[in-house]
Amino acid sequence: MATTSDAIARGADAIDRRAWAEARAAFEDAIADDAGPSAQEGLATAATWLDDGDVAIAAYEEAFRGYRDAGADADAARVAVWTAVAVHDFRGQVAVARGWLARARRLTEGDASAADTCALAIGLEGYMRLLRDSQPSQALPVIRQAATLAHAADASSVQFVLLALEGLALVTLGDVATGMAMLDEASAAVAVGEVPDATIAATIYCFVINACERVRDVDRAGQWCDAMAAYCRQMGDEVMGQQCRTLYAGVLLSRGEWNEAERTLEDATGRLRLTRPAMAADGLVRLADLRRRQGRLEEADALYRELEQDPFRAQGEPLATLGRAELSLARGHPQEAADDAERYLRMVDPEEKARRAAGLELLARARAATGEPAAARAAADTLGTLAVALGTASVRASASLADGAAAGAAGEMERARTSLEDAVDGFEQAGAPYDAAVARAMLAPVLAVSGRTGRASEAERAADHAFRALGAARPGWISPVGRKVVDDPAGLSGREREILAQIASGRSNEDIATGLFLSVRTVERHVSNIYGKLGATGRHSRAIATAYAHEHHLV
Repeated sequence: MATTSDAIARGADAIDRRAWAEARAAFEDAIADDAGPSAQEGLATAATWLDDGDVAIAAYEEAFRGYRDAGADADAARVAVWTAVAVHDFRGQVAVARGWLARARRLTEGDASAADTCALAIGLEGYMRLLRDSQPSQALPVIRQAATLAHAADASSVQFVLLALEGLALVTLGDVATGMAMLDEASAAVAVGEVPDATIAATIYCFVINACERVRDVDRAGQWCDAMAAYCRQMGDEVMGQQCRTLYAGVLLSRGEWNEAERTLEDATGRLRLTRPAMAADGLVRLADLRRRQGRLEEADALYRELEQDPFRAQGEPLATLGRAELSLARGHPQEAADDAERYLRMVDPEEKARRAAGLELLARARAATGEPAAARAAADTLGTLAVALGTASVRASASLADGAAAGAAGEMERARTSLEDAVDGFEQAGAPYDAAVARAMLAPVLAVSGRTGRASEAERAADHAFRALGAARPGWISPVGRKVVDDPAGLSGREREILAQIASGRSNEDIATGLFLSVRTVERHVSNIYGKLGATGRHSRAIATAYAHEHHLV
């Protein structure tokens, strides 16, 4: 007759083999025979890997009570740490997670034998400050305190995850070289089996991919994504790190592997929506970005509206705001794009240098599209300084693209040409084909304006070919070759010039709205802005605007 200890042994063996359903059944058998807290802890571990959050959290809580009743405070503290992880991952309850971490720290105070648990609890608080509170400078000393404890306890797995977390904090703060070296070392330790705990191993890979994505280091991210995929195959874990897989999909997007990115995002976000909805936001943001690039703007808009709701809102920001800005630009609303880009930059702590780059590039493009070259130049110059500090090829290319957009808006065509050529070269070097295609598409009309018509046609063809190969829609905010060079001293935006041309053709506001798929109110707002820039007032405003359009060859 099987005993309780036999069931626990079967469960432990199944966990070692990553046979999660088998482990769950064995621990449930043990619990039915009134087994102690170790069976509850085993059940919680198996349920976590089976994405059954309610069972996992309830079992962890039972295990904690059982260990406390038995006076096994070190074991109770260990369970408290994993309870914190579970309530954070499954329910998004940051305050509750912090409460459990505080319990773990208090229970391990002065207990040298539990220093590894205490280090992990402190390290997780550093994680919260870095990735949930977006306070990297406050997170760093907490992470280092935890690392000192882990080193003293000779807790290798904990040491490596804290090494990776410190690396991510440093990258976020702009010390990319030091941070990436730490992340590479921690990831190498996983690859050679020095991190036996699968959860910690997955977390380390998540940290390195997260860091690479923040500074757009596509090549490094791709190498570690491939290593992570090999690790998952080796361990037989198809469900390991669903949130990490959404980061992986972001890298696939940058590398131009859109079919695989789409499959990964749809699978990972589908699972997370059902089991860990508070963690699904990262995937939803990236899926919306893919839909925008594909030209499926209504689907992207629906995803961003979903991200505005709980439980996705806290996890999705500020990336969702950045994505909505890109969507506004794609729809021909550069002022809205600029507003959201500035909002994104206000959301991101000034110390988070790695996350500011994307917002600054978008702001430069949006301000160039609204006909505000000085504002575009300010954003581009700030990004240029940041790119020197961060140093990755993609961020340098991004700075060149922003500089080209600003120069083009100011009529500095030679500067625009050389900056956009540098952007093409930089994105190609970084292995980012979509970004390179965007830079080429921006370069083509600049070449045409400067009389380099043959090269302009070549750049236009190359960009269109790249968009087709990726399954991407050509961004509507990029002027095609052949569009007239405008003479516009009033500095009208592209949309305002478009509406002014309609006014000069004798169309009513209602006709303009119908033709451009805009609301009448939106058209009226644009018309009011046009009149303001032209100094046109009173009953003759429309005639003044029409005369301006013809005088400056805008029709």
